[in-house]
Amino acid sequence: MLKDMIALTKPGLLRLNVFAVAVGFWVASKWDINWLSLLMVVIGSTLVIASACVINNYWDRELDQKMERTKKGWITLTI
Repeated sequence: MLKDMIALTKPGLLRLNVFAVAVGFWVASKWDINWLSLLMVVIGSTLVIASACVINNYWDRELDQKMERTKKGWITLTI
C-alpha cells in the first residue's frame, strides 16, 4: 500500500521538478547559497508538487479508465 501511495506522487516527475527548483535557486542566488533557505525551498516545492500529482491522479481516475493508453491502469485510487 505504501508503494502505491508513493507512486501517486510520480517520483520521476517529482525528482526532475525539484532538481529544476534547486538549480534555479542556485542561479538566482548568484552562487552564494544560503543552505537553510535552499533546504526550505526544496522541501516546500517537493510537498507542493507531490500533492499536485496526487490531486491530478484523483481527478483523472475516471478519464484514465476510458482512455486506451491508460485503460488497464497500474494504480486504482478509491476514496
